[in-house]
Amino acid sequence: MPIVLTPLFFASQVYSQNHPIESEAMHIEAVRIDTAPSRTGLVQDYMKIECPQCWVAYHLYHDGMEMKVLRGYFLRASWQISGEHPDHSPVIVFEPSWVAAQDKAS
Repeated sequence: MPIVLTPLFFASQVYSQNHPIESEAMHIEAVRIDTAPSRTGLVQDYMKIECPQCWVAYHLYHDGMEMKVLRGYFLRASWQISGEHPDHSPVIVFEPSWVAAQDKAS
C-alpha cells in the first residue's frame, strides 16, 4: 500500500496558463526502481533520487507536470526517502500542496 504524504513545509501553487488548477488533481509519486507505479499511464522522469545511506533508488512518475513544478517534488521525495532509511516504501504518493491547503481550509 503506498504512503500518501501531505506537505507541511512545501507551499507552491500549481498553475496552468496563469490560473490555478483546481478541477483536476495532478498525480505524482516516487517509485523504487524495483517496483511498478501504482497507476498506469504515468510519465517516468529520467532523474534518479537515491537514499544517501544505502543508495536505494527511486524515479518520479507523474501525469505530465512541467519541470518547474517537479523540482519541489524532487526535494520532497529526497527528504522522504532519506527519512525512511532503512525501511523504504516501494511507492510514495505525493498530494499536491494546493489540495492539502484546501483540505486544511475546509
